[in-house]
Amino acid sequence: FALFYCTISIPVAWLADRTNRVKVLSIACALWSAATVACGMASTYPQLVLARMAVGVGEAGGVPPSYAIITDYFAPGRRGTALGLFNLGPPLG
Repeated sequence: FALFYCTISIPVAWLADRTNRVKVLSIACALWSAATVACGMASTYPQLVLARMAVGVGEAGGVPPSYAIITDYFAPGRRGTALGLFNLGPPLG
């Protein structure tokens, strides 16, 4: 999971900077959701490993475009608050 997450996040960030960020985020969210379902439906360990790797790819595609979208919508003086609130999601969720 961690290997795929770290490896894939850099090309996804590059893609998000050069294409439509919302589309990249939407595709990543769909992949993340489908991979999460696949984890729940896995009946063997290899299936779970592959599904968990796919979760890493989908999750890696979520953060870089989200940060870029936040910086697009918020002025520099308000970005710290916006990014702080965004990063509160996982611990609160």
